[in-house]
Amino acid sequence: MKKLLLSVFCIFSLIIFNNFSAQAQKSAKTKSSDKLYERGFVKRKVDIRNCSNVNSKALEYSPAFYQNGLVFVSNRNANGPRDNNIKSTFFQLYYAENDRNNFPMKPVEFSFELNSERHEGPLTFSRDGNTVYFTRNNEKNGYSKKDATGKVRMKIYEAKRGLRDWQDVRELTFNSDDFTCFHPTLSADGRYLYFSSDMPGGYGDFDLYVSERKGDTWLKPVNLGPKVNSTKKDAFPFMHESGILFFSSNRDGFGGLDIFAANLSKTEIDVFNIGEPFNSADDDLGFILEPNGMTGYFSSNRREKTFGQDDIFMFDVDEPLTNETYNINGTIVINDAATKEAVAGAAVRIFERSGNGMLNNGNWYDVLIEPDNNGNSKIKLVRKQATDLGKPDKFSTTAGSVNYNFKNERDYIILVTKDGYEDAELQYTTLGRPQGLDTIAVQIGKPACAQLVGQVVAEKTNARIPSVIVTIMEGSNAIQTLRTNDNGTFETCLKPNKTYTFTYEKEGFGKAKPQTITVGNDISKPYSSNISLVPNEAEVLSKPITTGTVIVLENIYYDFNKAIIRADATKELDALASLMQRYKTMEVELSAHTDSRGNNEYNLKLSTARALAAKNYLVGLGIDIQRISSRGAGESNIRNRCADGVDCPEEEHQYNRRTEVRVTKINEGVEVKYGK
Repeated sequence: MKKLLLSVFCIFSLIIFNNFSAQAQKSAKTKSSDKLYERGFVKRKVDIRNCSNVNSKALEYSPAFYQNGLVFVSNRNANGPRDNNIKSTFFQLYYAENDRNNFPMKPVEFSFELNSERHEGPLTFSRDGNTVYFTRNNEKNGYSKKDATGKVRMKIYEAKRGLRDWQDVRELTFNSDDFTCFHPTLSADGRYLYFSSDMPGGYGDFDLYVSERKGDTWLKPVNLGPKVNSTKKDAFPFMHESGILFFSSNRDGFGGLDIFAANLSKTEIDVFNIGEPFNSADDDLGFILEPNGMTGYFSSNRREKTFGQDDIFMFDVDEPLTNETYNINGTIVINDAATKEAVAGAAVRIFERSGNGMLNNGNWYDVLIEPDNNGNSKIKLVRKQATDLGKPDKFSTTAGSVNYNFKNERDYIILVTKDGYEDAELQYTTLGRPQGLDTIAVQIGKPACAQLVGQVVAEKTNARIPSVIVTIMEGSNAIQTLRTNDNGTFETCLKPNKTYTFTYEKEGFGKAKPQTITVGNDISKPYSSNISLVPNEAEVLSKPITTGTVIVLENIYYDFNKAIIRADATKELDALASLMQRYKTMEVELSAHTDSRGNNEYNLKLSTARALAAKNYLVGLGIDIQRISSRGAGESNIRNRCADGVDCPEEEHQYNRRTEVRVTKINEGVEVKYGK
């Protein structure tokens, strides 16, 4: 057994370090770990759970954040290609979507291109998800290449997101056939790449290094020095956006590999063991941490809590593990776009933005359902009016300024509103911005039209009615047609010195008397239109969306030819989840469609997996799984000329790739009482 583990150590370059001595596995706490009590680190309440959906009797380790979930390494595929040197299948990459509690769900294979007949190891992604750096056996012309001693070293490779899969795979220039480079991790701004290597000139068996990116080139790596590295094995680094580097080492600790931390943002670097319960008498490695510092993952072979060998664990803490984040002291300066004068009393709301461009709170959006060009419906999220977004964070001073402390490595949306002005929305990022002062200029202009906000409700019950067709007439000409959102509201902008007529219509309701609104010369004040519709029968209110309605989700983009939903393409599923949270009895069937490329059998399998991925995403947002069914339709319903054998541009193929939502049941049970 020890000989096998030694082979894993040599051929796969220390992925688990299981060939350490028994003494190392049983080592007790040392002065290094005792310092944790002085720091108060172990005083935090920590909840650790085995990620049971992804773990197996095989090895699962080194998770990495990607899209809406995790990519990790495993040799779980018993039927995959085997490495006879270690009598095991090759280590491959897998992806697991997270549910709304960030708990990983059932995994799928990550990439055909990256999962080769070689060992794939720990990896890291650029912030936009378009570049990956990953560990792989040294190879030449598709075959593993040994060094002069007969060992197959590990190298770090780069790949770009392509149309169908990862492409343009290349090894980084600082690699060598004579030593190993592996376990890459990127800084949040993508400027620095940290990794582990046994290249000559280090302090121990394996040291931690950093390379800086200049253009398309990675510069000669720099050793992080003796304050970080030890005389032992230092590997599995993870750079948190706070500037704290987490890594694993078999230096003095609780036993085997322990997880350590070093704050590289400080002049005086202090390395410390992060202690129990993260570390155990066994190997603990592959630690990663969410930006908030309170949720993360790591891998361990702690015997009493694993399914077999190394497993992936999730943890939550009651206080951030990284209180080393810094603030950017921002000054928002608001001026009139025409006069350039300072605007006092402007309301400023500041929201943090997630990876898909959405605000980090679904309560800031309403859902709008509109007809598409094919007789179906389409769905989208629209930001609520500023007055419905809660109290402003700040008001501008007489100098037109607002001071706000922004956290580092975050994306924000700044919303500025003031009566008599149009709303101004500005994207702002602190990604890569150093600690200090920053001035953010915002210009707001006078509106060219009068803002109108309308709402349509049912008579007597005041139940809000979605999807009401609102037609705006100027004289006998219809100049605009709108639909109310799921909250029964709509917004528009009306030109001054004109009279408008509004009509309201929805199937199942009687027509309301047209409403007339005259907009004068003063367009600074808002207008409103509130109307009641009478339902033709009581039951119509219990079905705000008709059973059988088909909603086409055009913009769910999947990762290449896989069933991984990209983080920048979840808005429509978020909108559907919001709709189903509002209508608790709504049940749906999801059907995924592919383009015609690939054979029928493959496309049916792929579309089935994509429909299931969409279903899992909704379940992850808290929608009861019993309310959702899913099926794959493959290429059975091509919507344009791009059938088999037809040469089409990518945008026409994209038109056929969509997910359709059919409402199979809804009964909101609204009781209507008209009295006597």
